[in-house]
Amino acid sequence: MIKSLIFDLGGVLVPEARDTIRSEVSHFLNIKTTDLINRTIDLSQKIHRGELSLRDFYELALSRFDIKSITPEQVVLQHIESYKKHSLIMDSEILRLIEKLRSNNYRVAAATNTEKEIYDLSRRRGYHDLFDENFVSLEMKMAKPEYQFFGKMLDILDSDPRETVFIDDSAECISRSCKIGMNGVLYKNFTNLIIDLNALGVNINNTK
Repeated sequence: MIKSLIFDLGGVLVPEARDTIRSEVSHFLNIKTTDLINRTIDLSQKIHRGELSLRDFYELALSRFDIKSITPEQVVLQHIESYKKHSLIMDSEILRLIEKLRSNNYRVAAATNTEKEIYDLSRRRGYHDLFDENFVSLEMKMAKPEYQFFGKMLDILDSDPRETVFIDDSAECISRSCKIGMNGVLYKNFTNLIIDLNALGVNINNTK
């Protein structure tokens, strides 16, 4: 029987804007998006683990591209403005689903890889107030899809993986969650999500 459900944020609760943000930041820096990704790929998980702030990340990126006419602070501002423009509207159907699940006594949590500056913004927007638990890469010092991330979530929830649903738009994250016994649901759209949850026996419609 399912007791806990864990939702990804970007790509489920709010639009996933990472690719758009990278594109707009690359345009701002007058470089190719693929170049930005390839020359900073070693830094991405360090941001999510809290080892680097966005400012630190862009300071290193500017140095690697030998860009001296733009400051790290300017790029961070561009990044945050892109995030605000593309990823701040919460999905009303997902919001109602979370409310129904909590009213039906399921434990509902969020799991997200994020950057410090974006996390500060999302907290002010109240995203994390919607959940019983929040698993944030910065605070956990580890990131999806690391196996330790999933194990730590289960430990904190005190939940058997077979009684836990993990919902994410990343196929890699879903694959990892399934390998440790969780019920991984790849998020494609709201309709398919409801079908998948019904198949797992999750009580969605009847409130107690």
